[in-house]
Amino acid sequence: MTHRGLATAVAPPQGGNGSLPLAGPGRTTNFDRNFWLADPAYLAQAEELAAVFQQAIDPRSLVFHAGKALELAQGIPNAAVLRAATHTFTRKAAPVPLLVTELKRLLSATLGVRISAGGFWQQATTALFRAFADPHAEENGAWVRVREEERDRTHFLAHLLFAVQNGNTGATLVAMPFDLDVTLHNPRPAMGPVRREIAGRCEITVRTLSLMQALRAHPTRPLLP
Repeated sequence: MTHRGLATAVAPPQGGNGSLPLAGPGRTTNFDRNFWLADPAYLAQAEELAAVFQQAIDPRSLVFHAGKALELAQGIPNAAVLRAATHTFTRKAAPVPLLVTELKRLLSATLGVRISAGGFWQQATTALFRAFADPHAEENGAWVRVREEERDRTHFLAHLLFAVQNGNTGATLVAMPFDLDVTLHNPRPAMGPVRREIAGRCEITVRTLSLMQALRAHPTRPLLP
């Protein structure tokens, strides 16, 4: 899990299938940042892209503005927007693993690059499960905001950001804000560390875009002014 002000990168070691957590300097953020980097030298580049997309989150309401995110992305040097999408769907009495699978499918479709690293997808699964854990507990990490709560209804926001740099992305880094706007009707209390099933209707809006940026030749040189 990424804590406020601390970016976590996961790098696949040479010749192995495991992963190594790496921590680097971070900025105040309202994203749960999930970085999968073959070369940790590009952690700063991933963090700088996260800082750009942070500007699309209203600091008071914590609402993510997709239009502003797209405008910001179009102004990033040596980069191109691959895809941008907003999806809304409703499910009734859905097991959370099923919702997570559906969200991963959407993430994969919008990412714009086929990522074969199993560790990245496990990381994404864990991050998406956290979004459906106790929202109040996750608010401490600043990436979840409970906007409304009534006896039979809970409305919350969850902001995730993914960044990938490996053999699949070549000489580029792919970054992707993945914003969830979730309303649970008749929500069942969390069972254990992760909520396993939504008892009532679940309405989800996903706002996301993917951006591909060339890796800079000198990773220690600032990318943005």
